[in-house]
Amino acid sequence: MIETKDLVGAWTIEAFKLTDGKGVTIEPWEPGATGYLVYGAEGHMAALITAREKIAGAASRTTTLGYSGPFECKGTHVLHHVTVASQPGIVGTTQRREARLEDGRLILISAPSLVGGPGSKAELFWRRAQK
Repeated sequence: MIETKDLVGAWTIEAFKLTDGKGVTIEPWEPGATGYLVYGAEGHMAALITAREKIAGAASRTTTLGYSGPFECKGTHVLHHVTVASQPGIVGTTQRREARLEDGRLILISAPSLVGGPGSKAELFWRRAQK
């Protein structure tokens, strides 16, 4: 069970793992990704990530992803109701994430992943931001 009080505050990105529809897991970003995920006690969230994306057979490219809007906790999930986003196609959607707290980290799981296609699963690992 995840509750709003468990999430409130700022988190920094640690890792991103993507599992495709065949069960193959990769880490699609080069080391050094930066990003914040912020949950407010009033029920709004914002996420912004910048990463160097690995591209097979080519130089990597910088990717910036961000969205924000109201959020709510339901059981083991957090629902992000997107009102503004770097990807216009997700504005107006609800992004459902399984949420777990383990060893001081917040793990958000999206299935299917926004970037992985049908049958995929994305796991984003976050740690509480330090002042």
